[in-house]
Amino acid sequence: MFAGESRSQAYTDFRVPRPLPSGGALVLGVVGGWERWDQDNRGLGRTAARLRGKLGDGVWVETVENHKLALGVRLINEAFATATNGRLLILGQSLGGSAAVRLARYCERRGIPVDLLITID
Repeated sequence: MFAGESRSQAYTDFRVPRPLPSGGALVLGVVGGWERWDQDNRGLGRTAARLRGKLGDGVWVETVENHKLALGVRLINEAFATATNGRLLILGQSLGGSAAVRLARYCERRGIPVDLLITID
């Protein structure tokens, strides 16, 4: 790959334990436009990179591409598969904002509480 390129996102790229440990938290950012999930030099990817490791033990920060929302759905389903009293925070930027809203509505239908939803344009 050339500098600045990234590879296609795969489910195995997520580092969140599944299921999420009791009391754990998942911060899931949905990047906008055609930004890639692993671009930590711009937008929501940069924010996620800054947050990783700074929010304390038991908090995992991940990003997903807005056009690969099925990966995020699978991650949430598996992370919250058992009653863990875990917390879910969803962030969305630009086109990722509308995808984040869809994801939050999906969680609501599944009975998975979303503690915070932030959309940024």
